[in-house]
Amino acid sequence: MTATPLRLLDWKIAPVRHTYTRRDTAFYALSLGVGDEPTDPRQLALVDPWSKDFATLPTMALVLGYPGFWLGEPAVQEATGVAPWQILHVEQAVQLTAPLPVEGDVVGETRATAIVDKGAGKGSLLYSERRIRAAHTGELLARCTQVHYLRGVGGFGSAGEP
Repeated sequence: MTATPLRLLDWKIAPVRHTYTRRDTAFYALSLGVGDEPTDPRQLALVDPWSKDFATLPTMALVLGYPGFWLGEPAVQEATGVAPWQILHVEQAVQLTAPLPVEGDVVGETRATAIVDKGAGKGSLLYSERRIRAAHTGELLARCTQVHYLRGVGGFGSAGEP
């Protein structure tokens, strides 16, 4: 078989089960600089896991159920011809479909959705999405999307819906 980046669209990425606690939720907020105003009740509600108003930052969905740098795996490079040093993360977004719990078990399911060829030697754009679901109910909590620029990888054709 010939290596082609189009194989990324059929690449099987194992679902990731992620258990997180209230403490993890508070640490996530603290890692983003929330809590630098300890007298601000809005900030306190995001960093104090014992607060009755404790809440999860919406962007925490971006780290839940994350499969890691699956594009950098040797098997991906062998099957697609895309090397880790050719991959540049250029965009990400999160769409919440339900409030993120302050603790719990979630499952992240990641897949490549499209690849847009910019031409031979010019590169391409790889679109992917991760759906975050509550592990016990299957309820969709969030949809995270990413775009990666594949430097110098082009001339093979586009596929999928960006």
